[in-house]
Amino acid sequence: MTSATPTTARRSVPGKAVELTGLSAVIDALTEAKERVKFYEQLCDDLEAPVKARMGDAEIGLIDGEPVVSYKSTVRSGLSQKLLKERFPLIALACTSNGVVSTFRLLGV
Repeated sequence: MTSATPTTARRSVPGKAVELTGLSAVIDALTEAKERVKFYEQLCDDLEAPVKARMGDAEIGLIDGEPVVSYKSTVRSGLSQKLLKERFPLIALACTSNGVVSTFRLLGV
């Protein structure tokens, strides 16, 4: 499946508006799809909760002796930007870069 999204970075023009005539059905379907995603994400969280609670500190969950889920703990390392900026502000500034990010939001939902 190909994407109609441009591959080059876009820059929006502040305050500029464009009429989306003919795309009402697309916006309606997108709104419904996003609502369904929220619903199903919450449903998954709700369904996982009792399984995770039953597993306690176990890594593998079994049904009839067969493994059906895993729930593993891993160590993750991260860099605290806040701490870096507090302790080494000049280094943090020297390592800062700017990029363009486009954020798509449905309005009025």
